Amino acid sequence: MPQFNLTRDEVDVQIDRVKKHRALILDLRGNPGGAEETLLRLIGNLCDHEVTVGEMKRRKETNL
Repeated sequence: MPQFNLTRDEVDVQIDRVKKHRALILDLRGNPGGAEETLLRLIGNLCDHEVTVGEMKRRKETNL
């Protein structure tokens, strides 16, 4: 996966293709990143429980 730059619908289509298989290997080597929304959509489709992806830290507050 070269980058997280898929639309929500494209993520859903790819996940539907993956669900037909028993396992998934997601190779992110060399992936410079991309849209946060795409990453969250991908994780949301793969996990059946709530997942903390990261924390935003600032000088005076922390948001989950």
